[in-house]
Amino acid sequence: MSKRSEGRDKTYNWLTGELIPLGDINTRVIILGNFLGEDSVLSRIEEKIKNKTMDGVFLKVPIIYENGTISWLGKFPDMKAIENFKRSIGNELTWQRDYLLRAIPGDLQIIDPRWIHRYNKLPENNHYLLTITGVDLACGGENSDYTAMVSIKVYHVDDKVCFYVLPEVVNEKIHMPEAVDRLSIICKSLKSSIAMENTILETAFCQNPKLRDFKIEFLKLKSRDKQTRLAALSNTFFMKQILFPEKGAKSDKLIEQILGFGNERHDDLVDAFTCAMHIGLDKKYATDLRTIAI
Repeated sequence: MSKRSEGRDKTYNWLTGELIPLGDINTRVIILGNFLGEDSVLSRIEEKIKNKTMDGVFLKVPIIYENGTISWLGKFPDMKAIENFKRSIGNELTWQRDYLLRAIPGDLQIIDPRWIHRYNKLPENNHYLLTITGVDLACGGENSDYTAMVSIKVYHVDDKVCFYVLPEVVNEKIHMPEAVDRLSIICKSLKSSIAMENTILETAFCQNPKLRDFKIEFLKLKSRDKQTRLAALSNTFFMKQILFPEKGAKSDKLIEQILGFGNERHDDLVDAFTCAMHIGLDKKYATDLRTIAI
């Protein structure tokens, strides 16, 4: 499986757009493989069959089922035989993926997919604290990265501060004047402050008169690279204090970049997100969170 979403898309499109259509009406297609990730080709096919948007029968046969039943009793008559075989493998990641058929993240993955939590509606307004829009700028041009904007509403819920990522994100190749206009519209509609990295580009960007009415806060990097900034949020993810909209929102692209961080070609949304999160965590109300997060 390709480590990048572009590669996974290419393989999936080749399979469903070129290979499978080569058959006739009665052609039987059998696909064998392992679960190399939540967005792997096999996982996509499984999801479509479950949702009845694709005809087929999906069969998963791990070496041992969740209830403890061994699938190949002729070779592994008891759990002792299973344990002996597992020790001969010597690689937990290989065991989980190739033998238990679980979509386990690779060694470079910082945020576990199980830590991604979703919401179907925002809390009541009396729990609302503030809104922050994180921004990551691209210089422009055909070979540049994407300009990204991620807005987060912060609430105090059940004695803890929670960060609700909003559905609409910006992740496009746009020039500076358009980026200013887009950000201005977002901040006006959401009554949001702006969070950005403390770099020359961002500082110059914020001098635009159209942004003068918005509170702008700069994240001091303090030698914290992208990976460190995301890793510092691990416990906040785990404690269910970062929540995303239900599946189907534009913010799903942010989740994809978070889970594939280090492997994906682009991580602009992650940069905008972590910038907003760390500015939010630095607020006075979040003192307890900051202690655990870093």
